[in-house]
Amino acid sequence: LRLDADDFEGAIADLSDAIAFSPLMNMAWAHRGLALDLLGRHDEAITDFDEALRIFPAMYLALNGRGLARRHKGDFDGAISDFDKMIQVWPEVPGPWVSRAGTKAEKGDVEGAFADAEEASRRDGRLAGVWLGLAKEFAKRKDNEAAIDACSRGILTAEDPSDLLNERGVVRLRRGDLDAGVADFHTILERNPRYSAALYNLGCVHALRAVRFPERAVAETDLALQSLAAAAAAGFRDAGLMESDPDLAPLRNDPRFRELLGRVRHR
Repeated sequence: LRLDADDFEGAIADLSDAIAFSPLMNMAWAHRGLALDLLGRHDEAITDFDEALRIFPAMYLALNGRGLARRHKGDFDGAISDFDKMIQVWPEVPGPWVSRAGTKAEKGDVEGAFADAEEASRRDGRLAGVWLGLAKEFAKRKDNEAAIDACSRGILTAEDPSDLLNERGVVRLRRGDLDAGVADFHTILERNPRYSAALYNLGCVHALRAVRFPERAVAETDLALQSLAAAAAAGFRDAGLMESDPDLAPLRNDPRFRELLGRVRHR
């Protein structure tokens, strides 16, 4: 219960008591490993997962936990080794494929990550999240082409591709392809007119266009503010992002922007 409530220190204390009472309780070792990993104490977590696996070698929770702890400390090959073992034992379960795909993405193995994501999707076609996770990782690594490719693959099978379309649109904006980004945001809004992230991102596009096309600056500024107001009405609440986003710099001196920012901040 403490672990579920994010009381990791309390969970570690309780699980340590359980281990002292019954040292062969593999679930206690594994759950303490999870708590330690969540606190960033990855080496200690791995030691606990090792003990859980010594007691019960085919323990899904411990293998997955050790793999993630190794991934979190940057031991990508060790993590992949754990996920390999899981795939050998549970080949039809999508989780290990997802975890290995994410690890390969962090390692920079684009093709390997895509191959594992395809395998996960074959086992559960609803796993759009695996593609979104890869896209965000590749975007973080500044590999925009891989990020766009991951989104595009996920969009093909996602029941609701809105998050993938939004991520692809954002990446396209980052590389300067404003028209393609706008197309993605409009596709989302055709399905869900109150998708606040797409409305916010359209505001960013219009603000950027106000600078890129000085002859249209007034009209683009008006459109930017309209989109941002619509985003706020749809539930956008991140005033900090709005205030610091470099894409919105052209609007900062406009009193209408300051008034809108104040409304978002105090909602």
